[in-house]
Amino acid sequence: MSPDRRRRRSDHPAEAIHNYLRCAAERHGYLAIALADACGRLLAGSPGAERIAVAAPLVESARGDDDRRIIDRVRGDQPLRVWSVLVGGIACYLATLGGDPVPPHDAPIALNRMVGQAG
Repeated sequence: MSPDRRRRRSDHPAEAIHNYLRCAAERHGYLAIALADACGRLLAGSPGAERIAVAAPLVESARGDDDRRIIDRVRGDQPLRVWSVLVGGIACYLATLGGDPVPPHDAPIALNRMVGQAG
């Protein structure tokens, strides 16, 4: 574990999740990473995460040209990837913009640990 990561730890779940997502963005080369609820509200994320949080539910269920236009506007020329995750028993989306095409596989376990839930 890097000394920098150790310094950025927090006992406060919201702060710990933000720190984890910022580190994941750096580690995977994401331009942004967001944890969003089913309505696209940003729960936590790296800088620039607001715009991908809004688009996350649309990626999962794009139903028409308007949805696709929003997704295209948000992603620009970068890949926007979205995964469904359960965090604390709540259905959420983990969305990334750019960077590594592989999801942060440790995210569900890490996020649930931070909110005090078993994986």
